[in-house]
Amino acid sequence: MIINHSDNTTKLARTTLSALQETDLWYRICVLLYDLSNVASDPLSEKRISSTTHELYISEPYFTESEATRICTALIDDIAKAEVTNIQSASSPDDTSTFHEEITVEEAIHIKLTDFFDKRKASGDARPCGPHDMVPVFGVIFGIQKEQLKDERFLSRLRRSGLGDSRSKEETAAKDKGESSAKARKNGKKGN
Repeated sequence: MIINHSDNTTKLARTTLSALQETDLWYRICVLLYDLSNVASDPLSEKRISSTTHELYISEPYFTESEATRICTALIDDIAKAEVTNIQSASSPDDTSTFHEEITVEEAIHIKLTDFFDKRKASGDARPCGPHDMVPVFGVIFGIQKEQLKDERFLSRLRRSGLGDSRSKEETAAKDKGESSAKARKNGKKGN
């Protein structure tokens, strides 16, 4: 989904990460990061992560195609840009060709994962491991700390509404049905 920014045929409304923080997309970005961090211990996280189709996990069920494009083409803020450029310049101090005034989220992710992608191209396994590869990268680029993902208000909203759409309501209903079936079996009754 890399977008050629010099191509005038692609006209996208540009946004910044700061602007995204004021939208519902930010909550879903946090859910994506939470799920990547908890995929091994939370069945709903595993189900959502397993449903993604984009190599960087920025796709359904978290985001529609247009939302994913909006996130990937969002310009990163100065703090995240400094973090990305510091890591890039430390790994290849003579190469400044990858830097320009504006860096998008997707470009920053690819910069941070350059070594990973180079190593994986030969094996044909080009999708990064969520917990090991993406959590630290997303944390830096989006500026989301692990403590934020443990905040009780965030966790309560996640338990209550999942992604905040109809699919999440179905997930919650399925979870509730599973819990009530388990309680019924524990009490010696048949589950639904």
